Amino acid sequence: MTASRPHPLASDPEGSGCRAMQAADLPAIGVLHPQVLPPDFFSRLGPAFLRQYYASFLDSPFAVALVYVADGRVAGFLVGAVDPGSQVAWTLRRHGPRMALTAVVALLRKPPLLLYFVRTRLLRYAAAVIRRLVPSSRPVAATQQPAATLEQLGVAQDGHRRGTGRCLVATFERTVQARGCTEVRLLTRADAVGAGGFYRKLGYVAAGTSIGRDGVPWTVYRHALA
Repeated sequence: MTASRPHPLASDPEGSGCRAMQAADLPAIGVLHPQVLPPDFFSRLGPAFLRQYYASFLDSPFAVALVYVADGRVAGFLVGAVDPGSQVAWTLRRHGPRMALTAVVALLRKPPLLLYFVRTRLLRYAAAVIRRLVPSSRPVAATQQPAATLEQLGVAQDGHRRGTGRCLVATFERTVQARGCTEVRLLTRADAVGAGGFYRKLGYVAAGTSIGRDGVPWTVYRHALA
């Protein structure tokens, strides 16, 4: 899988459109994320953690990070990975200690959230860190059809029905296809707050469901890149 950066992105003559995410966009994204996405654990950790989370996509050779700019402000954002496993390992190596410290501070300030973390995530996160940091002797199977993952997509309320989300997804698809991916996969909530209808309109096909750690049902969507 190539580690090249995204190709130039599309924008209209008035300066609105999709472009690569920049460090200066992170504060706005940290505020926008909890406003436009269903409540999640990362949101409850606060804007400082969200900024660090999105920064892990911004400087990674295994990721794509985009924003949609309208009227001089960030009206939408998208992050994804062209190599999900390598992206997780990159995040742990380059951003893990800082993200962990920020998360711990946030959890100590919110005892109910700390108890929730211990009950639902602590063992899984610890196991994931160990798997990534301890070399495995098992051979890695070759991937015949590399699949990119779309991790987060958020659009400001006034960007709905204006093509903001479509532009971000289309740009992401072109970028990951140019980097060797033949499919995009994603998870979205299966209930009323999920975005399944939006993705189905873009040609994504449901490929299974699962129950998250919070008891919320999720649907897997897949889309082959022509």
